[in-house]
Amino acid sequence: MAKVTNLTLRHKLVYYLYVRNYTTEGTFRAVIPDLPRLQALGVDIIVFQSIFPTTQLVQSEDNEGNPFIIKDFDGVNPEYGSLEDFQALVDAIHELGMQAVINLQLFHLARDSKLVSEHPEFFLQDEEGNFMSRMSVYDTSYDLDYTNPKLWDYLIERLEYWATLVDGFSANHSQLVRPEFWASARAEVEDVHPYFYWLAGVMPNRFMQEICIGDIPYLTFSELSAYFDLIDNGAHMAWCQKFYKGDLSLENFAYFLNWSELNTPSTAVRLQSLEYIGHPRLAQGVQEPQMLANWTAFSFFQKGSAALMMGQEYGINKEINFRHKDAIDWTVKTDLSSVIATMAKIKKREECKNGYYVVQACPPNVLLCSYHYYDRHLFASFKLRPDQETYHIPLDIPKGDYHSLYDDQIYHVDQDGIQVGDQPVIIEYQGEIEIPRFK
Repeated sequence: MAKVTNLTLRHKLVYYLYVRNYTTEGTFRAVIPDLPRLQALGVDIIVFQSIFPTTQLVQSEDNEGNPFIIKDFDGVNPEYGSLEDFQALVDAIHELGMQAVINLQLFHLARDSKLVSEHPEFFLQDEEGNFMSRMSVYDTSYDLDYTNPKLWDYLIERLEYWATLVDGFSANHSQLVRPEFWASARAEVEDVHPYFYWLAGVMPNRFMQEICIGDIPYLTFSELSAYFDLIDNGAHMAWCQKFYKGDLSLENFAYFLNWSELNTPSTAVRLQSLEYIGHPRLAQGVQEPQMLANWTAFSFFQKGSAALMMGQEYGINKEINFRHKDAIDWTVKTDLSSVIATMAKIKKREECKNGYYVVQACPPNVLLCSYHYYDRHLFASFKLRPDQETYHIPLDIPKGDYHSLYDDQIYHVDQDGIQVGDQPVIIEYQGEIEIPRFK
């Protein structure tokens, strides 16, 4: 919720893309022919998960370099092409009215980075002078030392350069970097690119537990929101999975969603994602096509920006092996393109940007979600676990027939509410009503 955050981010669809896994060629230019499809899907922002030279350590048949452990920020990974190739890709994105964001790993660098020998003072060291990594999972990198002001100068100079080419930065593990650095970097980049996006990645629970057990300082969600425009809350996905598997009641799931909304600063923007790298894909657990459509529509309707992992639009259930160069199998499992395109348009409504948002449980499997912006209201029902039942859910608006914005079908509202089945239902009403509250 940085002071200059533009809340129109809540209208946006963000698409995460791994260059080397996106096509068989694994290059920048090979992505360009598919950009019109992404534009038609409703994508606004493309996040390139890694464009920088990747560590060459611990390579094998099953590990061809971790794209999240990079050597430096001085140029692009030559395996993907040249800087001119990347510029051509960004230009093509801009020509289609979309924006480009690049991922930055600013809390560590690869052990085979040239900076390890050229600037050892840039890295955290223990009392004996040994380089450190605060997290055991990163055994091929060393953490950067943000108590060194010269490191700040080095990094900010490179951030300013990349800000002349792209529209934003996405920073994984941003909780492990000093907040003063984020404030300084943002101010400096603002002079180069005034309308720049800063996306923060919140660490999943297993990483957070390691951080807490190790008594390692970190930034909370609220602290991050002071410096970033958009926060990717990967931990949210775990609650969705728990509910779908039956490990969490519908009432508790609704309570969690409402609690999250009430405890988010009014000017903060969440990135609502159902897929997170290193975790099973949505279609791996939710295999029924209609359930996939419901969950996809539900995630888009949540307050904040919507997010897709590449291939999610086709119900692809095989995890992206980001440590390997294998291209994604684009065979369509369940085509969700029309659902996504429809929901991307609905998300552009003013209610979804500034409205009061509330979730109500309709046991056992339906959530009623709604936005309220002055006298304009959006109501949406989503069945999130499979059954053969129809539900009559309470809806306190005038009786009559209403068109669903989801599929243009007509639904009748009577004194008891509205009857819904397997399809998402999204209706609008303009007028004075009593605003619902969660219990």
